Amino acid sequence: TVNALAVDPAAPRTVFAGTFGSGVWRSTDGGASWQRVLFGGRDLPDRHAPVNALAIDPTDPRIVYAATDAGFNAGVWRSVDGGGTWTLSTAGLPGNFRLNALALDPKTPTTVYAGAVSAGVFKSTDGGASWTPPAAGPMRNARVFALAIDPSSPAVVWAGIPNGLMRSADG
Repeated sequence: TVNALAVDPAAPRTVFAGTFGSGVWRSTDGGASWQRVLFGGRDLPDRHAPVNALAIDPTDPRIVYAATDAGFNAGVWRSVDGGGTWTLSTAGLPGNFRLNALALDPKTPTTVYAGAVSAGVFKSTDGGASWTPPAAGPMRNARVFALAIDPSSPAVVWAGIPNGLMRSADG
């Protein structure tokens, strides 16, 4: 099952696919052929979590993020070489969680948001190395399934939840 897709904005024939059972795959020829680039090979054979979201840095498409589900190797994975190698980040994320969504600030792409089930929206200002939990309030335990950032005003962050939308005007 393919859970997430991301297209390289600088090279549209490069596509990443995040799957439920076999990690992240990359095609550099518009989908004619695929190579597994995260999980199930040189990285972490047979021990991984489902990939639920992908994001590519709009200013540097070599930087790719993958959000994974609760379980072994859960967290936000980051590649700085177009999927060649990956680093896991869990600093500040809850212990047993499911990440469903990722969004990058289009003006400051080192600001990354990750949406979690029953844990709200986490924010990183260092390219995903560490994460800050949501402040007390309605987002603290929200079930977040989608994220979007207003491209003209990146402080406005939208979160899709089971019964509607939530909006933050202050990042």
